[in-house]
Formats: sequence, C-alpha cells, structure tokens
Amino acid sequence: LLREVTMIDRCKACGWEPIGGGVVVKVGTTAGRPSAGFGGLETCGRVWLCPVCAAKVRVRRGDQIAEGVGRHLDAGYWAWFLTVTLPHEYGDALKDSFDALTKALQHVKSGRAFQEDKKRFGIIGDIKAVEVTHGENGWHPHAHVLILTTQEISFEEMCAWYARLDARW
Repeated sequence: LLREVTMIDRCKACGWEPIGGGVVVKVGTTAGRPSAGFGGLETCGRVWLCPVCAAKVRVRRGDQIAEGVGRHLDAGYWAWFLTVTLPHEYGDALKDSFDALTKALQHVKSGRAFQEDKKRFGIIGDIKAVEVTHGENGWHPHAHVLILTTQEISFEEMCAWYARLDARW
C-alpha cells in the first residue's frame, strides 16, 4: 500500500526494485536467530515511514542496545527505566504533540537541576525510544528512556528523583 500512496521514490522502490547484480534469496542466522530474506533489492531505510524497514532497523537497534546495556550491567553498573507521555485528545495534530514531547524531554534533561542529578546518581547517558500509537484519544507519542548510571539508587531516592523529573516534565 505504501508503494501506491507515497510520493517518495525510494519508498516506492523499497523491497521491490532490484539493484546491483540481481535478486538473491538469503537464508542463515542473524545474532543467533534463524533468518531469511531477499538481497539485491532497494531499501529505503525510512524507520518512521516504511513498516518493513522499520522492523529491520528496530531489530538491529534492539540487538545493539541489548549488547551495550548487557556490557554496562556486567561491569557492575545500573540501568533505570522511565516512560514519559503527555496529555492528548482526539484531534490533536501529531506534529504538535510530537514537538511538545521532544521539547519537554529537552527541558527535563537540561539545566542545573539535571546536572546535579547526573552527578548525584552517576548518570553517564541514556537510550531513548520514541513510540507513537493511535487510539480512541488520537495520536499518542511517548518516550521510553533507559538511564544508565554508575551507581545503585535506593527505592526512596528513586521515588524522590522521579518526583523531581515529573515536576520538571
């Protein structure tokens, strides 16, 4: 269906147009899992537009994240999970909601308060995945954030920290 409605040539050709030396069938394993597919076909790589490319990119990124976080945890460090969303209702434009989510995340992660939290908890980085769903209340963009730290955080500290993040949100 995307091929029929898109104006983007690469998306029209994705998974359809041969490139290079021709089309081949590939069977093997990827990251220890059985895999099969076609090679020698155009791909668009549009993670936000193409469902086929999005699935491929998501699997590859998931494997990379699992490996990196696994190394982080094996080194004796910690990871904390946070999901953020915002109020929305049917009729809200996706672009407006997405922009608000992006700006709110930037706000939470900037300023003196967050810099103090970084030092206090040993925050060395984060991995963010933005997800957009659509339902009864319209578009629903939200973000899942994995926060990587060098130290454990007690339950009480975590509750207080999340309360501060929520207030900034």
